[in-house]
Amino acid sequence: MIGESADCFRFILAAGVPLGISLLVLLHRSRPLAPARVAAVGGLGVAAVAAFLLQFFHPFDVTFIDLSVHLVAVGIVVPASTLARGFCAR
Repeated sequence: MIGESADCFRFILAAGVPLGISLLVLLHRSRPLAPARVAAVGGLGVAAVAAFLLQFFHPFDVTFIDLSVHLVAVGIVVPASTLARGFCAR
C-alpha cells in the first residue's frame, strides 16, 4: 500500500536522526527556559530540513499517500526530539 513512499519515510528518518543528534549535542550546554518547547521546535526544524533535502532525490510526483508518509515521518522526529529534552536540560 505504501509502495515507494517507504523510501521517503526512511530518508526523512535517516537524515533527521543525525541532524537531531547534532542539534542535541549543540544544545547540551544551553539552559532553555522551556526545554520541551525548544526541543520540539528543534525537532520540527530538523524534520523540515530532512523533508527539504528529500525533494532533491524524490523520484515521483507527490501523492496523498506519499504526503501522509512524509507527515508521519515528521511526526516521529518531533516527538523523539521532545522526549530527548532531558539530554538538553542537563
